[in-house]
Amino acid sequence: MLRNLVQSLETPTVEIGDHVLLAPIVGQLDQQRADTLLKRLLAVVSDRRVRQVVIDVAGVPQPSTQWLPRVCCKPCRHCA
Repeated sequence: MLRNLVQSLETPTVEIGDHVLLAPIVGQLDQQRADTLLKRLLAVVSDRRVRQVVIDVAGVPQPSTQWLPRVCCKPCRHCA
């Protein structure tokens, strides 16, 4: 139960429009955290019937090309 609370606080989602979510990511992001983030976002997308998710990685010190392609569906400036 505590782990779920921590994970939900680590990867908050904010509804910014009809069926559109913002997921701001802050801090270091390794492969394990990226996988956890992706699983949580997919669950939220399914539950809320979301059509688009904006993943804000501005708070990540050094975005990695190892995990960015896994969480980004469309190429962003970091993946190009």
